[in-house]
Amino acid sequence: MHATDTASLPPRTGNRFIANYLAFILFVLAFAPVLLSGLVAPHFFAFVNLSNMVRQGAIYLLLALGVAMCARVGGPDLSLGTYIALGAIIAVPFWNGGNGSAIAGILVSVAVCALIGTVVGLLVSLVRLPRFLVSICASLAVAYFLRGVALILTDGKPLPLEITPSLGSVTLLCLAAGFVLTALFFLISRGRKDSRLSCTLAFACSAALAALAGNLLLVRLHSAQPTSGYGYGVMLLYFYCAVTSSRLYARKAPSIAVAAFAAVYITVLSNMLNLLGVSSYYQDFARILAAAPIIAVSAYVHILEWRESYAPQAPLATHPAEAA
Repeated sequence: MHATDTASLPPRTGNRFIANYLAFILFVLAFAPVLLSGLVAPHFFAFVNLSNMVRQGAIYLLLALGVAMCARVGGPDLSLGTYIALGAIIAVPFWNGGNGSAIAGILVSVAVCALIGTVVGLLVSLVRLPRFLVSICASLAVAYFLRGVALILTDGKPLPLEITPSLGSVTLLCLAAGFVLTALFFLISRGRKDSRLSCTLAFACSAALAALAGNLLLVRLHSAQPTSGYGYGVMLLYFYCAVTSSRLYARKAPSIAVAAFAAVYITVLSNMLNLLGVSSYYQDFARILAAAPIIAVSAYVHILEWRESYAPQAPLATHPAEAA
């Protein structure tokens, strides 16, 4: 039996109490940053800060949707951070060209990243090993390869954006394109989660969503940084674990809703740390601590699923007449 055949199996009856207890703990932990932000940061609910959170959260949301697609077919894509840097680097010359070339830059960057994701997804679907392990190995290899490509294309230096586009308009455009890609993927992959087409399409669409996030980050930072995707590894792992841990509570986990909730959680947590003046080094440590309970639950889910996948099958009962 394939390792992903039981990806939506509910836990056994004996584990229901543990699942409900963990659900309560995670619910409390999820809203803790919001409550703390309102108490320790008086400007948290200001309009300027909320609008900044929306722009920052759009990048996390696009990545979370991509992770939800890959989780649906059996494994995470840990290379999405490098697609962000590559997408921004590819789009910069088009953005600086003016005369409406920004749309061309977005399309070209999305097409290139989606093509790379298609190759990775096809490779993952062809290897006859558990997709969870294959996707981790393949995505890490692609991440290091694309990181080197980004450094070579930029000579290790940031590429400046010479124009000042509207960040709000670009955010709405990229979010709309991301929602369309997500809807198309789930419509096409419905009922064929373990097929080769769904696996290939998942990695292609997730890479395209990361390229959209790269264009958002380009406009926000006014430059394409070859190392801009380095800090998203913990977030990608958190998004994947949040989606997979939700399988404790539902046979058909709403992966899109869970991924969106995880993106909001990370956005609020990051904003709270910024308002408190916490340095980036300690922010990464705080994100790891916040993600630790989700990672633990996700590991528990994978243990249950692997136990169900490789458990010996009971022999089929024979008809009395056939036994005679």
